[in-house]
Amino acid sequence: MNGPGRYGADLSVAVRSLRRPVTGRVFFLHLPKAGGTSIMRALRLAMGPRHLLRPTAQFLLSVTASDAMAAQAGLTRRQARDVLLQYALADARARFVGGHFWFHEAIFDPRDEPWHPVTLLRDPVDLFFSNYFYNLDSERKTQRITQPLEEFVESERASVLAVDQVRRLVPAEPSTDPRSDAGVDQAIANLGRFAVVGVLEDLERFGDAYAARFGPRPSFGQRNTGEVRRRAAVPDAVRRRVVELCEPSRRLYEAARDRSR
Repeated sequence: MNGPGRYGADLSVAVRSLRRPVTGRVFFLHLPKAGGTSIMRALRLAMGPRHLLRPTAQFLLSVTASDAMAAQAGLTRRQARDVLLQYALADARARFVGGHFWFHEAIFDPRDEPWHPVTLLRDPVDLFFSNYFYNLDSERKTQRITQPLEEFVESERASVLAVDQVRRLVPAEPSTDPRSDAGVDQAIANLGRFAVVGVLEDLERFGDAYAARFGPRPSFGQRNTGEVRRRAAVPDAVRRRVVELCEPSRRLYEAARDRSR
């Protein structure tokens, strides 16, 4: 949703947050292609002007800067973001931390004022196709996909992409295969430690749960449905293959959906 309606909703959230400020510090584990920047924006606005106007009150991960840091320091992408996450969570001034991180035990470290983790999952088959079409012939060389969909679904990258939500919810050490039952069980257990969990397909319920825990209710606007036509043209055989690849993620998604009910 854009235009005056979007700004009116933003103003309404800001006014409500002045009357009833967020209680607690929020860490938003933003899973890629599960809501986009609009979800992050809504959660930040719900923090209220008092925190929005203090730059030190928020830490928002820059994908470009964190990847540059990883390259310069000789770290993997996950190692770099784990370091940045621990830094952000250790800052006593911060009230909101968000971005494309991975699960890390530092989220639950004892502190004078603890962090309350929040995340949002997406139907894994929809997520798979969203990632594919977004990165198809992308200008970003590191993420670009050039293979036709029928070829891509048989690649190693496709098998990794299909379990990305599981992969981001298991610890780096000890390493656990996100495609295994043990990996999915670990991801579900870690998800159970989050303060608020939702699914993109039911933002209304996610907003209710967020408001019940923190105070102000975020305003999410309308979802972008621009990918629907491209997914509708996917051959049935390819769709069945993607459903098969996404089976581990399906278990995790269903756990999140059941919890949000």
